[in-house]
Amino acid sequence: MHSRAFFLGFPLILLACQPAPRVAEQTPVLEFPEAGVDDPASYAGYATRFYRDASGNTFQVYLNQRDGRVVHVWADAANENAAFTVRDTEGHALAVTWGGSGAAVTADALTRTVRYQLAAMEWHKRPYGDPPFILRELTELIESIERLPAEQQTQHLALLATSDVEQLRSRLEPRVTLSEDEAGWSVLVEHTSLDSRNTMT
Repeated sequence: MHSRAFFLGFPLILLACQPAPRVAEQTPVLEFPEAGVDDPASYAGYATRFYRDASGNTFQVYLNQRDGRVVHVWADAANENAAFTVRDTEGHALAVTWGGSGAAVTADALTRTVRYQLAAMEWHKRPYGDPPFILRELTELIESIERLPAEQQTQHLALLATSDVEQLRSRLEPRVTLSEDEAGWSVLVEHTSLDSRNTMT
């Protein structure tokens, strides 16, 4: 089982409450647009950085300032990706920029972390109202398992490291925990893969 994580700050910084492994500060291995090299008009509102995680895998962060979109792609065996949109209090796209020049890369026995910062001029205060996106193939798979005879259902659930259909269904959405302390607000998002072999935090 492996766990992958990336932490953001804009200006909120998310912290993992666990013993801190050794931190390696890393500059991007590739970044564009590059001043004096890339055409500014071709990359208007667009920026991306590529880092290496502690295992040497590529981790890409892509900013589209025109619609406030931030996209992450982790190029390893599972090829995970995660994205979010930054908006102002009126619901309009809010431009974000890099909040630092590099990223902090860490690893311990089961967890690899890439931590970087983003900067924005405003806080996002509007609650998220859209339903979560869930792959139709996953919901159909669970529905098919649910219709199986009890013995076959047990066998299929065992392959997915569970004995309960509802627990399997709970893995379709991330777990979100919001908390506040003296330093400010923080949000923890954890998503376990359907087979429970990987966790993105």
